[in-house]
Amino acid sequence: MNPADTPQPASDPKPIGDPSPGPLTPDGDPPPNPPAPQPPGPIPEDDLEQVEEQPS
Repeated sequence: MNPADTPQPASDPKPIGDPSPGPLTPDGDPPPNPPAPQPPGPIPEDDLEQVEEQPS
């Protein structure tokens, strides 16, 4: 068997900077909860006015 074909054992199963999601962030804190989705329904007039006032 060619040694190059043999997978080398990883010294660290979770290297720093691993893009895969995990139960903890690199800082060791649990990830923040995602923002709750807005319930479907008519938009309040206040929200409509705010959107219209924003510069395009």
